[in-house]
Amino acid sequence: MSVSAACSANQQSSITLSGTNGTIPSTPGWLPVNAICRWTITAPVGKVLRINITAVFPKPCGDEYLRIHDGPSEASVKIVKFDCNSSVVNTGAYIYSSGHSLWLEVKTGVKANSTFINLFYQAQDKQGII
Repeated sequence: MSVSAACSANQQSSITLSGTNGTIPSTPGWLPVNAICRWTITAPVGKVLRINITAVFPKPCGDEYLRIHDGPSEASVKIVKFDCNSSVVNTGAYIYSSGHSLWLEVKTGVKANSTFINLFYQAQDKQGII
């Protein structure tokens, strides 16, 4: 299953990714309308994940959001939530997991071009964190 297959219009979907690096979605850009898309990213044991995000929620917007949790599920500790009030997000800095997995959820709007996501993840050694 491709990374973009986890995000389809008018549906809820989930995908699990394992590996050392990648991009969500596989072709960065506007996500499908009226979708809830979830990704669990798992790095090799002994590694942590480093991510960099660009997200756009153009105005007017509704309840669109991007949530990132530090672990393999929604029950894991939430690291950050970006939403309509965030408008444009470009962290410029990296966000790190404390373990070898992250869980992400994106809720898109009902209009075309309501949610843009470009998230790059990379696994790295735990001791590499500053």
